[in-house]
Amino acid sequence: MNLSIAARTYVAGTVALAALLLGLLVLVEEPPHVDRLGLMVAIAGVLVFEHFFQGRIARKGHGESYGHEESFLVAMALLAPPFTVAVVIGAAVLAGNVLLRREPVKTLFNVATMLVAVCAGLLVVAVVGGGGEAGPREAVAVLAGSAVFLVVNNLSVSGISSATSSTTSGEGR
Repeated sequence: MNLSIAARTYVAGTVALAALLLGLLVLVEEPPHVDRLGLMVAIAGVLVFEHFFQGRIARKGHGESYGHEESFLVAMALLAPPFTVAVVIGAAVLAGNVLLRREPVKTLFNVATMLVAVCAGLLVVAVVGGGGEAGPREAVAVLAGSAVFLVVNNLSVSGISSATSSTTSGEGR
């Protein structure tokens, strides 16, 4: 894939932002950072499987696949620590992209943009008051985090679509 300098810069910036937000998530969350791993791996398996049934919107040689990651985020955020949720979702997106044989740069961007959106959403959950028992306050926190996830994810995908629209053709996310 021949990407413009703007697109390569956008992908690199997204990867750097994902690493920064993942580190910030560790700083704001109280240990343990990994918990309920068996349950999270089971949910991740469903998320990987879901990659094979995503919807697809195509336009002028570019495309965007869409799934239901925010639904997984809501359930997982109520069940496990934020770091665990972010890493497991990132790993599931990586596995799904590899199994679908997406180009490495697309896989890198997809994992990074998902981590940016997930970490941003989970940081909002932490600020609003998630992390306790699954009560009304946590439900509001997770809904707010899910809304942030959707906005950040859409902005990120729009950004890469804009950066690649005049230089490449092929599949999107």
